[in-house]
Amino acid sequence: MPHETIDLTATEEKALREACQAQWLEDVPGAFADIPEVGTKLQVHTGDVFPNKSRYTKLSRNNDGNENHFQGCARVPGTKFLVLTGGDWQAKSSHLFVARLDSRGVRRKWDSNLGKKGPPKTDVVVTRVDLASPMWHAGGIDACGQLVAASVECGPVRAARVRGVKPPKCAQAQSRIMFLYMKQPAKPKVLTARIDRKKIKATAVGLTHVRGQGWVAAVLSANTPEVGFQPKRIDFYRTKGNAISPGFAHRTTYKIPQSLKWADYQTINFVQQISGQMFMTAMADGLVDLFKVTLPSLPNAAQKSRAALEFVARRPFPQDKQYAEFKAGVGIYAHGNVLNLYAVPQWRRADGKLGFMEWAP
Repeated sequence: MPHETIDLTATEEKALREACQAQWLEDVPGAFADIPEVGTKLQVHTGDVFPNKSRYTKLSRNNDGNENHFQGCARVPGTKFLVLTGGDWQAKSSHLFVARLDSRGVRRKWDSNLGKKGPPKTDVVVTRVDLASPMWHAGGIDACGQLVAASVECGPVRAARVRGVKPPKCAQAQSRIMFLYMKQPAKPKVLTARIDRKKIKATAVGLTHVRGQGWVAAVLSANTPEVGFQPKRIDFYRTKGNAISPGFAHRTTYKIPQSLKWADYQTINFVQQISGQMFMTAMADGLVDLFKVTLPSLPNAAQKSRAALEFVARRPFPQDKQYAEFKAGVGIYAHGNVLNLYAVPQWRRADGKLGFMEWAP
């Protein structure tokens, strides 16, 4: 399921900005505190869009799921669609999957769809997009309005860890941020605009729009150094104008200081306040942390102005790893001055179902 890239019209660009800004909240720390500690379990059928029946499972014929798993999760705002990303060493490609929950609809809080016979047949993964090759590892994602940002990466491998499978060959450590237009979520369109990075990981990406200053992408490089990659950091990028189509330019890098409360985050998501204050959630295994973000204003040069992060709060969330694991896909969903949280496990079940969890007040 290869993709073609597109550019957006001025009308589509305007709709993107408005949909993103519609998610801004009156009180981000208050909404963060109101997310319930206990989540609700859901499932979807995984359909026939996977490379074969064993891929993205822990079955022995799939090498127990080694180097083949889900890593990103985001609900498309105001819709009945959930977006997942994953990495597949054997396919030598990163993937994006779209699940449609007809039984839940567009309401903000989905609640459980599990009856005596499991999920309705209408709740199913309907689409797969092959994102990038050989950048086989897709990381944490973020959605703002009708736009999804996805991180993909590939680097030199110390040793083959999957029996009988050669790792994808990358000439050098590299990563990329890709942007998908989700006006029709079952038919995502990949934008021409992207961010290419050399020798820097892209563990996760956050995305938002700043009124009057354009789109902002924050790209996290993970804590654990790997061969050929630079150490942990967050790189902030801005579009050259209000539109995303011309692409992004690097503005500033935030190097994680030892003094900052920090975990091995696998996902970062922007959450904006109507007042203009920017926040970021960061997810590690069982934890969601909230940070206040301060970015230099344009036209300040990156060399003269630095981004700043301030720790605000930490929330632990109990997980059933058959339904959710924050080392896999997890994402914050802002809608109607309320925050929801969604998460998936690393693998789908052998019976062709995928569990996930919703924390929604």
